[in-house]
Order: sequence, then structure tokens, then C-alpha cells
Amino acid sequence: GDTGPRVGSGSGNCAARVRALPEGTFYVQVEETGNNAALPTYVLEVKVLDDAGVETEPNDDLTGANDNLASAPSDVSVFGDHTLNDDSDVYIVDVPVHGSSLRLEIVEGDRALETCESNEIDSRLTLYNEVGVQLVDDDDDGRGFCSQIDGTGTPGTRRDAGAHNLAAGRYFVQVRASPSSPSPTTRGQFTYRRVVTVRRP
Repeated sequence: GDTGPRVGSGSGNCAARVRALPEGTFYVQVEETGNNAALPTYVLEVKVLDDAGVETEPNDDLTGANDNLASAPSDVSVFGDHTLNDDSDVYIVDVPVHGSSLRLEIVEGDRALETCESNEIDSRLTLYNEVGVQLVDDDDDGRGFCSQIDGTGTPGTRRDAGAHNLAAGRYFVQVRASPSSPSPTTRGQFTYRRVVTVRRP
């Protein structure tokens, strides 16, 4: 089953949804939370994410971080393979403009095999600054047990202040299995797409 996004998964009380889809035509339904009141005006934003390729090993730490997202534009994804529970995949993300915010999310690599909603993917995302200081660590803020770091939005509504109003420069994002999914469970073994949005101020 594919459930809709939570209230507040976007900016403020707005909803957001990121999902890998096959080629074809799809429809988006918009309704007020609870579908019990009027929704007088709204803006619907739909983007097709650019493909930034596939992770390459070894990329277990900051010194070996993959650079296919380093200078990529906003709204891109990279395909990753996390089929070992103790694997670590690290990527570079460059923030070109001071004051920008990051939205990072793990979504399914192959929905035919496993989905976030079914809790078959139990990921962990960690954001570091250029010198390796941890800014945000997230386990389950995405769909199901998938991870999401979101620094976008207005004061009081954004989820992760450590990913908001960043200095221009280089950052690192690490993908791991959740600490609640140690071997031998297979929830820490998954393929994924790591989605990156750099929102300028």
C-alpha cells in the first residue's frame, strides 16, 4: 500500500511527496487535511528529478565521498546499494549560495522489491559540515522507516534547523541502516535513491 504524505511533510502544514515512478501518466489529488473543510487556494509544485547516476564504492567515509551530487543542480537523485547492514555510503553536497537550505530524503530504489510504507527499508541519514561536524541525524522522519532531513520552510515549521540557512560551501551526507535494524534483519539491507533539494533563500 502507498499511503499519502503526512501533514507537515512539506513546509508548514503543507504536504510533500517524493517517489520513484516508472514512465507513464500519473494524477495528483489535492485535498484539505481530513477532507472536512474548504481549501480556498494552493500552489501545486511538481518536478521530475534529474538522475545523478549511481554510487561507487568505496565511499564509506568523508575522505572517499562520492561527488556525483557535488555540483549537481537542485532536485536530483542518485541510486545507491545498501545491501549490507553495516555499509556506509557518503556523498558530497555543495551549497552554492549562502542562506540556502537542504531537503534530503531516502526513497525506494525499486518499489517492486521493497517500499518505505511497508517498513522494509530502515535507513538513517546524517548531515555533516565540511570539517565533519554532525549537523543533523535522522532515522524515521520520511515515509515508513525511511529517513528525511528537511531544513526548508519558515521559522517554527521546519523540521531540521541544522539543515536551514547554511553557509555556502561543502557538506557531506551519510546513508546507513538505522541503529534499530542490526543484523540479521533485512530492513537494513536495501537499494535506494537519495534525493537532494537545495532551496535558495
